[in-house]
Amino acid sequence: MTNFEIADKIHLVAMELADLADIARSRKQDDLHLQNLEQAYILEKEAALRLQSEPDENEWKFLFLKSAGWLAYQLGRYGEALELAEIGLAGETGGLPLYRLKELKETVAKKMKEIHAKQSGNHLFGMLASADVEQEKVTIKENGNRKLYTLNASRDLIQKTARHLIGEWVEIDLTTKDDGGLVLRQIRRAA
Repeated sequence: MTNFEIADKIHLVAMELADLADIARSRKQDDLHLQNLEQAYILEKEAALRLQSEPDENEWKFLFLKSAGWLAYQLGRYGEALELAEIGLAGETGGLPLYRLKELKETVAKKMKEIHAKQSGNHLFGMLASADVEQEKVTIKENGNRKLYTLNASRDLIQKTARHLIGEWVEIDLTTKDDGGLVLRQIRRAA
């Protein structure tokens, strides 16, 4: 079996999972929707990266990148979606794949700009890098400028919510203490 045939089989499974995610969403089964979408993204990214050793004449290598990028976008992983689009745009392609990759990059960049504009002194958007129950601290890697923020957080908030979101793009509501320290009030998966 060739590398392309393997990637194509992985891609087909990923697309089936994406379809199942859509069905789960229509039935208001949010956990199942996210689970299937996450699995679809992982597989589609695997298929796309497998094809990067293929010659640029193989348009599928670009279409799989586009597909993986849109799945990342749906999951709120805007940095990863942008990265996948840029990998594709670095190759030599034209026509529909080029158009779709540019469309993905523009959409992701626009979304990231909107999110960045929404950020204020008591709101933050970024990736949850770590959550330490013992020290009652979480670390957020801010989107765009890659700045790291360490926030104080209650053990309860870390155990019930934050630890399940490590590695995910999140929206944070915070307060500032008198000494300038940041305190996590609420955390949720970014939309």
